[in-house]
Amino acid sequence: MFRQLLEFYTTSICFCPASPYNELSRLPLLTMRKIRILILEDDLATLSRLVKSLEQLQARNEHLDIALTIMAEYTQVEEYLNKAPENIYDIILLDRDCKACGSFHCLDLSTYPVDKIIGISSVPAYNQELRDQGVTRTVHKDFQQMDVFVSGVEGEIESFAKQFEKQSGLNT
Repeated sequence: MFRQLLEFYTTSICFCPASPYNELSRLPLLTMRKIRILILEDDLATLSRLVKSLEQLQARNEHLDIALTIMAEYTQVEEYLNKAPENIYDIILLDRDCKACGSFHCLDLSTYPVDKIIGISSVPAYNQELRDQGVTRTVHKDFQQMDVFVSGVEGEIESFAKQFEKQSGLNT
């Protein structure tokens, strides 16, 4: 039942707002694919750049609707995510360290599959820890080259989005 509700809410049918048609009954329908992204990151400058990049990605892809959740403390992972009965996120951007003196790597990988995770640590060894656990996508966060980092994350998310579009039969 939960899975059916989730599918209902992740694929929505809406009217195309830019339609040249005047009559409501003649408006073309546009199927949108909602992608739920969870960002586990506590650095506001990084978050700001990532959110701006996601906004631009969504603007370039008319069939893409990004739903964003941000958690900035590892305790939120322990209290909320690890106690959830199943994963509802399509993509998880996973940093390691957080200012609350803990690690986002406390995420339960048996509930949150490694194929949905993108490691985004500034410490190469921490991204390697994720790869050792089966995560195949990591982007090194270099605070001196944030444009390169953000572009890499955007590329990984765009790759996910294209997979979702193929699965739902949408073309952009």
